[in-house]
Amino acid sequence: MIPLLHFHLLTHKRRTPSWMLSALAILANIAASTMLPCDDISIDLMIKGLFCFYFGVRYLELAVLDRPMTSRWSLREYREFMLTSDNESLRAGNRQKGKLAKRKIVPIPVSARTTSFYAAFAGKFLVMYAGFAVTKAYLVKYGYDYKGIHLVDLTDIRAVLDHLYVALNSYCGIFLAYNMVWFSLDIAFSAPYIAVFANPLAATSLHDFWSHRWNKPISNALHRSVFTPVVNWTPHKRVSTLATMTATVVTFIASGLIHEIIFWTMQANDSPGTQVIFFAGQGILSVFQYACSQRLLQTHLGKRLFGGTLGSVLGWTFTMGSIFVMLPLHAGPMGRSGSALHIPVPGMFVDTVQAYI
Repeated sequence: MIPLLHFHLLTHKRRTPSWMLSALAILANIAASTMLPCDDISIDLMIKGLFCFYFGVRYLELAVLDRPMTSRWSLREYREFMLTSDNESLRAGNRQKGKLAKRKIVPIPVSARTTSFYAAFAGKFLVMYAGFAVTKAYLVKYGYDYKGIHLVDLTDIRAVLDHLYVALNSYCGIFLAYNMVWFSLDIAFSAPYIAVFANPLAATSLHDFWSHRWNKPISNALHRSVFTPVVNWTPHKRVSTLATMTATVVTFIASGLIHEIIFWTMQANDSPGTQVIFFAGQGILSVFQYACSQRLLQTHLGKRLFGGTLGSVLGWTFTMGSIFVMLPLHAGPMGRSGSALHIPVPGMFVDTVQAYI
């Protein structure tokens, strides 16, 4: 009901600023999800984590899009945008501006969803479910006892193992929750399907990981609603590198604030501020990694040493290492609350896995 009301206001109340309509829609989403909880905890968390989170960032995008364009959208275009962050009007505008670029995650239209696509998707879903079930069995058996704000101690084998399980649980859990809701909606409304991940373990830089490979529907939204406006508004916009770095850090901080809100709605925020610290840290490290790599590649020796395989290996090590070491700041509240473990798994399977770990 809230998206339909927002669509009506967007297309009929053309004098009302887009940012005001978006703010009202976001507040209504948060209020509805917190005041009307579902008795089934797994469904309740998916509604809070996905509908509030994903619809919320779509409303943020709409706040910065050209109002004369969005006010002319049909219900079909609005629906496709809410599901995919894209529609034919936006694609036509990008083609006109020459902004269509190669993407690691390409939307899959209904016409391309063949039997082989569904078979491959079902196989990947089962693999992810098995990974989630194994990590859930481990975390239920051993728990997550890391308190407060801290980083992973790489000399502590138990801490490293625990956080490897937490990382895999988060990866599989997001994939499952996203696809159980979003893929079903894509089928129901004949919308293009956008994969949530693009092999994130292959990322060779933090920019590559967060911008192109991890939770792509959200990174698209943040790029449009935060990164681009900050680049355009920054007083240093003539210095493109400085403007980009500033916008990068601001976008990561915005992501942290959004995660703070969603963790609060899921009652998994026992350490307020850790999401902002995590994402701000990732933004600063991303800018640092980019600046260092550009400086090295400007020299002849640096290009020879780091322009090939060695550079990719070092970039991958820094990327995965920095995310993993800081993981407790992001995943700690979810691990302590157990909110990430509510996707149902047969008890017999959990008992069997626990007997061998």
